[in-house]
Amino acid sequence: MRRFLTTGARAEQSGWTLLQRQVASASAAVNFFPLQTAYEEFLFVFDSVVPQTDTANLGLQVGTGATPTYDTGNNYSYQGFVSSPAAGLAAATATAQSSILLIAGLGTGTGENAGGSVIVHNPISALYKTVDSSAFAYSNVPELALRHHVGLYLSTTAVTAVRFIMSSGNIDAGTFKMFGMKFAS
Repeated sequence: MRRFLTTGARAEQSGWTLLQRQVASASAAVNFFPLQTAYEEFLFVFDSVVPQTDTANLGLQVGTGATPTYDTGNNYSYQGFVSSPAAGLAAATATAQSSILLIAGLGTGTGENAGGSVIVHNPISALYKTVDSSAFAYSNVPELALRHHVGLYLSTTAVTAVRFIMSSGNIDAGTFKMFGMKFAS
C-alpha cells in the first residue's frame, strides 16, 4: 500500500486502514456506504479511471442519513489549481456546484485514464465538510493534466456516504479504494 500523509503532524499518528475496494465496470456511480464512525478521516484512492463518454469530468458527492440520500443540489464548492501543457498553471474555483470536481476532460482514447486521491475530513462533525483532492489524467486532449483542490460541502449534517460520478455517462473502468484513519489519543 502506498502511504499517504496530509501533514507532518499526522505522520506520527496511526496509519490508514483499507476498508473497502471497488472495481467500476460501466457503473453509473461508485458508492461507499457506510462511512464507519470509528474513523475520523477517510482517504479514497482511485486509479485507471476511464469514462464511458469522452470529455467527461469525475466528481464527488456525499450522502447523509441511514439510506443514504445523496446531495445533488448546488451545495459544493472548490478552489485550487490545474496544470497542463495547454493551459499552463491556472486557478480553478467554483461555487454552487452539484459535485466537487476532481479531474476534468477525461478521455476514452487509447491509454487515456485518471487517478488520484481524496481525503474527506471529519465527515460526522457539525461543521461544513472539507475535502482535499489531488488528481491527474492523461486526458482527451491528449495531454497529462494535474488538479489539486480543496472542496467544501456546505452542510452541517453528518456525512454517511461518498460517491464518485461522471458528469456524463458511466464510469467505464477504474479501481476505487476507501481507507480510514483513527487518530491516536
